[in-house]
Amino acid sequence: MKYSELIQFEPIDSHVQLRQADWTEEAKRLVATCLLSEEMAERLLFLVFPHLRFDHAFENRGVLIIGNHGAGKSHLLSMLSSVAEHQELAESLTHPRVAKAAATIAGKFKVIRIELGKAKTGFRDFVCAQLEARLAQWNIPFRFPAADKLPDHKSCLAEMMAEFHRQFPTHGLLLLVDDVP
Repeated sequence: MKYSELIQFEPIDSHVQLRQADWTEEAKRLVATCLLSEEMAERLLFLVFPHLRFDHAFENRGVLIIGNHGAGKSHLLSMLSSVAEHQELAESLTHPRVAKAAATIAGKFKVIRIELGKAKTGFRDFVCAQLEARLAQWNIPFRFPAADKLPDHKSCLAEMMAEFHRQFPTHGLLLLVDDVP
């Protein structure tokens, strides 16, 4: 008997890129292969999911995920955004408590995934251009004013979200920004 007959496994990707989750089949694979430690499960359950819910009163904030190169940040973001975008993927999560709790956010978001790469423009202009491009694909005509013409970013983002909600009244918008692929 050979070891290969006893043990079946999927090879580990050397590097997951966030934008891979833009394709449904790849999103399914990334959700099904994301292994969660108990510590990460707790953080998802009690920190991340509550901040992503918009169906109950909570002081929602953005979430910043920091870790060393190769720690699995992109895989985690891919998994999280895929579940937020596709309701049916929540049941593919490997951690039972996380799979159950993910129902609170599953399928409730339109998702924009951005990888910084080697952009030559400033961060603000790069993110605004990416947002405008995706909004245009969803038939939402919105343009950010030039940075020097803005009274503040908050009012501009509120205006953008008002346009978004006219098109998608039951969805939230989830923007993920990953580092260099």
